[in-house]
Amino acid sequence: MTQGNNKLAIVEKDGSISWEMNWGGIHDIHVLENGNIMVQRRMREVCEIDVQTKKVVWSYDSTRSNGNEGKRVEVHAFQPLENGRIMIVESGPARIIEINRAGKLLKEIKLKVDRPNAHTDTRLARKLPGGTYLVCHEGDGKIREYDARDRK
Repeated sequence: MTQGNNKLAIVEKDGSISWEMNWGGIHDIHVLENGNIMVQRRMREVCEIDVQTKKVVWSYDSTRSNGNEGKRVEVHAFQPLENGRIMIVESGPARIIEINRAGKLLKEIKLKVDRPNAHTDTRLARKLPGGTYLVCHEGDGKIREYDARDRK
């Protein structure tokens, strides 16, 4: 999977494009076990795209959910987890959340941010096999590890 020129594309080993669709810029992307693609849209919404139909079959808008209404929020990193959970890192509110597919907040971990800015609080982040989270803080020029047991 790759993105460029306002398109998502699957590029084969030989360089040929086997699938593509119109889509804006992204920072993170995952191919799910069912073959669908999970990607963000407009730096605020995490979407699942059915590769066959090219339709969004699930989405979660961080600017409208779980206490973020009216706040500036950008999503640069997310990760599908076991049991249908999705980890989303929200710049602006400076938090890691885990939600279920219904959008219910299951876990929240506050992030340490020295120079708060919804555009540069975070970039890539991953939940590691041991249960901690590794988060790149672009504006702070740091990578921090957070313990999942810290909050809620």
